[in-house]
Amino acid sequence: MYFTRRMISYRLDSDHHLLINTLSGALDIIDAQIYKTIQGLVAGDLGAALQLRSELEARLRKRLYLFDSEEEEAAAFQSLFTAMKQRQEREPLQFAICPTFACNLRCTYCFEGDLTTGPVKIMTEDQMDHVFQSIERLRDKFHPSSEARVILFGGEPLLRPTHSCVEQILLRSAQKGYGVDIVTNGVDAGHFADLLCAYKGTIKQIQITLDGPQEVHDKRRLFKGGDGTFEKITANVQRLLELELPITIRINVDKNNVDSLPRLMEFMDERGWNLFPNFSCYIFPVTAHAQEAAGNTLEEDKLLSKVQLMFQGEGKALPAFAVYGFKVLGHVASVIAPESISLKMPPLFTYCEANGLRYFGFGPDGMIYPCGQTIGQPDLAIGRFYPEFELHENTCDAWATRSVLTIPECKECAIATLCGGGCAYGAYKRTGSMLNPNCQSCGAVVEAYMDNMKDHLLHRYSGVLSLQERAQPCA
Repeated sequence: MYFTRRMISYRLDSDHHLLINTLSGALDIIDAQIYKTIQGLVAGDLGAALQLRSELEARLRKRLYLFDSEEEEAAAFQSLFTAMKQRQEREPLQFAICPTFACNLRCTYCFEGDLTTGPVKIMTEDQMDHVFQSIERLRDKFHPSSEARVILFGGEPLLRPTHSCVEQILLRSAQKGYGVDIVTNGVDAGHFADLLCAYKGTIKQIQITLDGPQEVHDKRRLFKGGDGTFEKITANVQRLLELELPITIRINVDKNNVDSLPRLMEFMDERGWNLFPNFSCYIFPVTAHAQEAAGNTLEEDKLLSKVQLMFQGEGKALPAFAVYGFKVLGHVASVIAPESISLKMPPLFTYCEANGLRYFGFGPDGMIYPCGQTIGQPDLAIGRFYPEFELHENTCDAWATRSVLTIPECKECAIATLCGGGCAYGAYKRTGSMLNPNCQSCGAVVEAYMDNMKDHLLHRYSGVLSLQERAQPCA
């Protein structure tokens, strides 16, 4: 008899614990007696195994806590991994097209650094031909059953000089049946309004960054000359919302603006943005991958604790915008507080689309990149699309196979399927190899979240002790 090591537990009160089975994704509230039995099973206590009631044993096996052997658990883990890969094939492949690497802003924490400071070099029509040919070649080679989704990225894709290039990308995407997401700073978005409206059926999301109320935002996201951008961006957001375009506000958060979040939420409420069905927003922690951000970033568990106090209070579920950026919470939050994340998220075997080679970036330099954060760094490219198509097979394999099954430290980690091994680019920047994990404060984030969810769980699932005969599981 073997009890899984892929489990973490949290004490809810003197008589209840929450179990999180990170192999199967099961969450279960148990009483003190069952918890004591489980502790014995984990320790390999023969007495605990002999005294195990048949009904409880059956439930433990059904929920993938209990196995005949460690090998049986490993086989179940591999089976779940295979199922998740099959699920991924039903999700769109992401193809990020950068019309230019140039940008009209100089944000204080930009991860792209000097890449955006050069002249405005725009992708040529010949390059664009090669991009759309490469999309089909890459899809046929790696994921032939997946649909394609185009992302307009940069630099800044919506610059006035890129208008004709953006028009061609939207036209070709519409002809191919590709959905399009746009990642923009929003400053010149109004100039593109008529074009965007013409392709309203093709555009799935327009992401615009707003980092706080005006006095905060304008210190972080500013023009090259130092002027702020808040008024231009918010006017464009209002216009695009009224034109029924799908707008998502991203709020990049660090030490310098976290305390202003409630005021930004008040501003959006006053503008009535939350009343638009085509509006959403989310917060996202600023990473320290860029030297400019170093010293201002907040560890994710500390950031989460601040956000919980601002928007949750004791024992209440966080609103959706506050949870989305904490990837490690995705599955747990979607189960115990589905109002936070309505889409039930499965356990993670990979961190993001880049792992599994489901993201490809194209720049005006003719290179193909495996991750949005690697764009413009030729030494991290996986090939080129122009002037000829070629792939670096060994580099492609490294990105394609990176998962919690191939990262040695993740193989025995209890929370590996909550974090998916962490960001590959972050691991590369931190250790020099993307084949290492990038754990950061994942365990502390889950713990901070659970510390404030205890009352919520006990109230919401009162009497639901999922490993007892009469009860139903949380998940």
